[in-house]
Amino acid sequence: MQITTFSNRLLIFVICIAAIAACRKPTELPEPPTIGVLTVYNFNNVNYSAQKVRSRLLDTLILLARKPDKVDKAAHLAVLTSIFSNTKGQYTSKVSLEQVTRPEDKTPILTWFDSLASRKQNFEGNSVFINHDGSYLPELIEKKMLGSIFYDQAVNTHLRQFQTKDNIVVKKDSGTAMEHSWDEAFGYFGGSVSQGYYTKDSAILSKKGIDVFTFMTLAAKLDTDYLKFTSIPTNFTLDFYQGFINGRDAISRNDVYAALLEKDRIIENWDRLITASAVSDLEDLRGCFSLVDPYEVGICKSKKWTAVVGTLDILQYNPSNRLGLLSQPASAYSKTLEYLGNNSFSTNLEGIEEAKKILKSTYGF
Repeated sequence: MQITTFSNRLLIFVICIAAIAACRKPTELPEPPTIGVLTVYNFNNVNYSAQKVRSRLLDTLILLARKPDKVDKAAHLAVLTSIFSNTKGQYTSKVSLEQVTRPEDKTPILTWFDSLASRKQNFEGNSVFINHDGSYLPELIEKKMLGSIFYDQAVNTHLRQFQTKDNIVVKKDSGTAMEHSWDEAFGYFGGSVSQGYYTKDSAILSKKGIDVFTFMTLAAKLDTDYLKFTSIPTNFTLDFYQGFINGRDAISRNDVYAALLEKDRIIENWDRLITASAVSDLEDLRGCFSLVDPYEVGICKSKKWTAVVGTLDILQYNPSNRLGLLSQPASAYSKTLEYLGNNSFSTNLEGIEEAKKILKSTYGF
C-alpha cells in the first residue's frame, strides 16, 4: 500500500533516525570532576592577615613541640610560651595565639608546655611526648588550639555574629565591618584567595612555609582519603569554598538573609569535617593493634587516641553540634568517649568499633 499521508511519512522518518542512532557507538561520559573548586575567593578589600600569622605561629610551635631532642627545660618552656604570646613579634608584633585563646584554655595549654619541657629534659625517646594519661602532648596542644582559637573564633566570633556588623562604611583593604568579619572566618578556616583549586598535595606542600592552612588542609586530605570514614566520595573542599564565596557575595549585595543560610551550611559542614577526621583517626588507631613491638603499639595508641579525643573536643566549642556535650551524660559525645576509655592505655578494639558506629550514624557517613 502506498504511503501518502504526511503523518505516516513523518513516522517512518523518526523510526529511521532512531535506528541509525541506536547503531552508533554510545557517547562516552565525561570523567567526574576532580576534587577542587571552580572559582576563587576573589572580592575587593579582602584581608585576613592576622589569621595567616596565627596559622604560621601554630605551625612553628607544633613543629618545635614535636622535635624529640633532649633540651633544657627552662629554655624550651620559654620558647614555647614566647611563640604562644608572640613576644618576639614573628611576622608581626600585633598578633598572637594567646590573645584569642579562650581564657579557660590558657591554663591547660601552659601546663602542657611545662609537661612537655619537663619530659624533654628527662629524655626518654618517643615516650617523652606521652602524658600521664597516655595522651600525646604535641597532638593535645595542637587540637586544643585548633578548637579554642581557629574553630571558636571562626564559628562563634565571626560566623554567628557577622550580621551585627556595619555593612555600609567601606574601609580600604578590609571592606565593610560585616565583610571583614566574614573574611576573618574564611581565614580561620584556612582558605586562600589566590588558589581556588585545592588538592591534598598542594595543601600539604603549603606546610613548608609559603602558606600554612589548618582546616583547609584537613578538608583536602579527607577528600582524598574518604574511604577511611565513608564509601561515598566527599568534596569538603568545594563545599566550604562555595559556601564562603556565596556568603561573601551575598554580604556584598547586602543580602544578609542569604549569607545567614550559607553560615548555617558552613557550620554544619565544619562539624561533619571534624567528625570525619575523628573516624579516620579511629581507623588509624585500630591499625596500632596490628603492630608487633609492644613499645611501638603504646606510642601509636597514644598518638592516635589523642588525635581522636582532641579532634572531638573541637566540637565542644559548638553547643549545637549533633553529638551533644560532655556535660550531657546521655549524649552521643559522652558515649563515644566512654567507649574510647579515659586514657590511651585502656582503649580497645571493641570500644573503637562502637565509637565509630556512633560517629558515623550521627553524621550519616
